[in-house]
Amino acid sequence: MSSSPKITYWFGAGASYHSVPIQKKLTQSMYDFADYLESLPSRDSYFDHKNPLYNDRAHLSTLIKEYCKRAFEYGTIDTVARKLWFSFADNDLDVLKFCVDSYFSWWHYRTITNPKAIPYLNNDKKEQYESIDHRYFGLLAILLDRNNSQWAHQLDKNINFLTYNYDLQLECAICELSGITFDTGFFLENLNTGMLPKDSKDFKNRQIIHLNGHSAFHLNKNGELSPNFRQQNLQTEKTFYATLIKQFSERDQNNIGKDISYAWEMDAEKLERSREILSQTDHLVIVGYSFPAFNRRIDLDLLTNLKVSAKVTLQDCNPQMEALDSILPEDINRDRVKFKKEVEQFFIPPEIFGQRKRKKQPRITVR
Repeated sequence: MSSSPKITYWFGAGASYHSVPIQKKLTQSMYDFADYLESLPSRDSYFDHKNPLYNDRAHLSTLIKEYCKRAFEYGTIDTVARKLWFSFADNDLDVLKFCVDSYFSWWHYRTITNPKAIPYLNNDKKEQYESIDHRYFGLLAILLDRNNSQWAHQLDKNINFLTYNYDLQLECAICELSGITFDTGFFLENLNTGMLPKDSKDFKNRQIIHLNGHSAFHLNKNGELSPNFRQQNLQTEKTFYATLIKQFSERDQNNIGKDISYAWEMDAEKLERSREILSQTDHLVIVGYSFPAFNRRIDLDLLTNLKVSAKVTLQDCNPQMEALDSILPEDINRDRVKFKKEVEQFFIPPEIFGQRKRKKQPRITVR
C-alpha cells in the first residue's frame, strides 16, 4: 500500500450512527442520562441524602437537563456551546463540556457492561446500538498495517482521519482489531497507544485529528494523558456513578472535559496539521457530515487547502451536495466530486489498492 495515493476520511456524526445517538436523539439520550442520575438515590441507599455526593448528583443532573432544553430549542448541543462561546461564558462552556464528556462515558459504560440495557436505534425495535459501529472494522481491516513492535497496529502512512466526533470509535476499533483487550471493554489504559495527542501542541504527523476534541481522556496533574475511568472504577454500577459524580465535584482540579475543544476554538497546532493533511489529499471521503452552519467558517478554512487535483466522495443517505459545492474551492473539478447514498459500509476508494499496470495496446494491423 506504500504507493497508494493519500486518502483522507472526514467524519461527521453519521459515521457513528450505529453506535452513538446523533442529532436530536443525542439530546434526548443526554436528557435520559440526567433522569437516570436523578433516580440513583431512590434506587440505592448508596446515593441517599446522607451521602456527600447527593447534592453534586442533583446539581449535575439539573445542569445536563438545562443544556438539553436549550439544545431542543437551538437544534443541537454544539449550537448551545457556540452560543456560550460567543457570550464569553467560559465557565458555563467548561461545564457543558464536562456534561458531554460524562454522557459519553455513561453511554459506553452502559452499552459495554449491560447489553440488555442497550437502547434500540429506532422505534421499530429491530436493531440495537452497537458498542463499536461495525463499519469501522470493515474499513480498518484494509487500512491498518500490521505492527509487531507496538501494542496496536498502525494506520497505513497514506491514510488520515479528520473527525468532528467526540467518541473514540475509530481508536477502539483499531485496538479491537489489534487484539488489545479492554478488560470491561471500556476506555482503559490499554486504549492509550499513542493515537491521542498528549497535549494541545502534540499534532505533528498525527493521522487522527478530532476537530471537536475527544471524550474519555484528560490531562492529569502531571500533564499526562489519563483515562477518565480506570478498571477499579468500573467494577460495579455504584463505583462507576460514584466516580463520575466525584469527578463533577472536583472538576476545577481534574481537567475532565477539557479535551473537548470545538473546531471554532481550535488550537493553532491542530488547525495547521488539519490544513497540511488536506493539502496532501488525493481523495477526500466525507462520511455522515451535514455541513452545519456553525462549522461553516472552519470548514471553508480547511477545504481551501484541499489539493486542487483531489477527488471528493460524499457518503451520506441524504447527501448535502449543494452545501458541499458552496464550500469546495472553485478550482476543484466538479466532475471529480461524487456522492454515495449506500451507507451500510464505509466507502473505500478503489485506488487505495494501487493502480493496475496496463499492458501496451497491441498495434492494429489491416491484412
